Amino acid sequence: MAVTARRDLAMIAVQGPDARTKAVSLLPAVYHERAQALGVFFGASCSELFVTRTGYTGEDGFEIMLPANQAVAFWLSLNA
Repeated sequence: MAVTARRDLAMIAVQGPDARTKAVSLLPAVYHERAQALGVFFGASCSELFVTRTGYTGEDGFEIMLPANQAVAFWLSLNA
């Protein structure tokens, strides 16, 4: 299997005690329940976003893949 670089996508890892609550609040409302229900090592398509829980950092949270042109706004919203 080949790995292909995707410059059109970005990934933001949101980790820590409030990560899931904060990240879910930024998803379209129709996807809140789906994202909250994800188990570790599962993912879900949420409109233009793909949300996963890999636990690779050892903290609870999400990894969110999104169009690169939306990454800065999403990141700033997390820190608002």
